[in-house]
Amino acid sequence: MKIIVDAMGGDNAPDVTVWGAAMAAKEYGEDILLVGQPEAITSVLRAHGMENTAHLTIMPASDLVDMHDDPATVLRRKPDSSMAVAFKLLKAGEGDALVSAGNTGALLTGATLYGGRIKGIRRAALAPVLPCAGGQVMLCDAGANTECTAEMLLQFAYLASLYAEKINGIAETFGLHELAVEDAVHAHQRPKLERYDDTLFMVLKTVRYVENETLTATSEIVETGELMVFVGRDFVITVRHGKHAGLAEVRSQLETDPEQLALGPSAVLHGVADHVVDTYLEVTEAIQDDIDEIEAEVFEPRTKIDAEQIYLMKREAMELRRAVLPLTKPLQRLSEGYLPMVADEVRSYFRNVEDHLAKVSEQVNSFDELLTTLVDATLAKITLQQNTDMRKISAWVAIISTPTMIAGIYGMNFKVMPELDLKFGYPMTLLVMLISCIVLFKIFRRNKWL
Repeated sequence: MKIIVDAMGGDNAPDVTVWGAAMAAKEYGEDILLVGQPEAITSVLRAHGMENTAHLTIMPASDLVDMHDDPATVLRRKPDSSMAVAFKLLKAGEGDALVSAGNTGALLTGATLYGGRIKGIRRAALAPVLPCAGGQVMLCDAGANTECTAEMLLQFAYLASLYAEKINGIAETFGLHELAVEDAVHAHQRPKLERYDDTLFMVLKTVRYVENETLTATSEIVETGELMVFVGRDFVITVRHGKHAGLAEVRSQLETDPEQLALGPSAVLHGVADHVVDTYLEVTEAIQDDIDEIEAEVFEPRTKIDAEQIYLMKREAMELRRAVLPLTKPLQRLSEGYLPMVADEVRSYFRNVEDHLAKVSEQVNSFDELLTTLVDATLAKITLQQNTDMRKISAWVAIISTPTMIAGIYGMNFKVMPELDLKFGYPMTLLVMLISCIVLFKIFRRNKWL
């Protein structure tokens, strides 16, 4: 998911807004686009030591929406404001969501102008979800629209009721445990398998290989998402986080194999797990190719390799490792027969998935060892190159210092210097300097210092 943030919106912006966005990007790994004045945003990031935080991008916007601006007209009057630019980026598909703590009236106006409205709905509404003793309550509109007709209030009530029913109704209809539902909604979970009465809840990490023309400190090679699966006696519910967590291919395969589908919901869970692990194999092969290229460059005699690229690859390999390794135990539980919700015929299929995961795990572990070796080799190569450079510098210093020393002796103006009275004293001195330099050059060349 890519979130667009109005960095200049809010009472304490951009300090609190930018710092919070950077913390979120660091903790959750979501792509965040900060819209606002680049100098102010960079200053805040630098003040918190977060100027190199991954997943953060800055989009310049020279103006800002003030809390006292007229909500109805400010976005047109200030087209270069951070909020207006953020809405334009959202409409252009540059992000999946927009967050702003600025002028709520302008925010509603922007949602109407750029986001559009459902047919028949006259105004947009703010709808925060508030926790309470009996669960959660949706407060629709939250006073953002100061002048509302009875028709608008009725529409707000319908909108809130339908939204709450659709979101919370699934959990109530299928009897999903509230803790599992909370994990599915908030995401950022480790791969795991939990049992709640007659329902299984499984979390899988999805991965995708990202092509990069050039690698920088902020480059992302492995993009991760999450896939949550609820499995009951007669239902399967999936919750996906991330653009690359689609299951259309899995559904098509199951629909063309009625015998497999007849084994029940656990067969669907197997199809999902098998699809995810297959993507692990594809990503590990792509990363292996990248590592092979880096290895060839490291051991090529006359090439220069940046150690930062290897550290970046090591970081992305760790990201893949965090997605792959925790999935081992959940697959073991599914294949060993301790869960009555898994059909006996499906357990052997899970063993096959487990074997594929074991192969991926071995390859991912080898990445860490190989990259550590490449880092050591690169540092040794850099050290050797520095030593070679120092020897060359020292050799040239020695060659240059010889005529300098001779010239310094004859420049000290001693009264008794016999050579000064010789007819050929000057050319002889030059000849001695030249011969000394040539002899030193040949000595250093023979010893491979030059």
